[in-house]
Amino acid sequence: MAERRALGVVLAGGRGLRLSGRKGMAMLAGRPLLDYPVRAMLAADLDVAVVAKRESRLQVPSGVTRLDEPDEPHHPLVGILHAVDALAGAVVVCAGDMPFVTPDLLRWLAAAEGSDAVVLSVGGRLQPLLGRYGPTQAEAMREAIVQERSMGWFVGQLGAACRVMSDEELSGFGNPRRLTMDIDTPEQLAEAERYLDGTDVAPSSKL
Repeated sequence: MAERRALGVVLAGGRGLRLSGRKGMAMLAGRPLLDYPVRAMLAADLDVAVVAKRESRLQVPSGVTRLDEPDEPHHPLVGILHAVDALAGAVVVCAGDMPFVTPDLLRWLAAAEGSDAVVLSVGGRLQPLLGRYGPTQAEAMREAIVQERSMGWFVGQLGAACRVMSDEELSGFGNPRRLTMDIDTPEQLAEAERYLDGTDVAPSSKL
């Protein structure tokens, strides 16, 4: 039997306090920020689910599944683990505040063979909220959540079962810093707006 293809999961469980607590609905060039990674996943021909806290008032686009993750704790891995458990398979994950991720990169992650995790690294810094995970990493996720460990610690626990995608590999899909740019503040939202209207072509130096 052919292995089930990965599913696309957009992570929207963060608090987004610096963007009025509703980061996913912050407007970027007339569209909600969440809409960008969702559309990229749809363009990559992935079945898409958005994972958010139950209290969230996020508006999920038509044709996209919403998964409500546990209210507590607030840890980046909670949404990933919930999606892996709920969907019972490998998932391609992308933070809901990454507007410049491309369908080609997501499609490549979805097609990655085997059960290993795939994590991006840009400028020597891991970007674990854009990658691929599956059931074989679930136990390490639970351990990291219970022990309140960092995402970097979690990736380290995976060892050889995690493929780290370097800048050089990632550059085949575009500017690595732009692909992984995430929006946390009004200033970064304005920077992304300048990207989209063509008035700013320099990649974010925040990483």
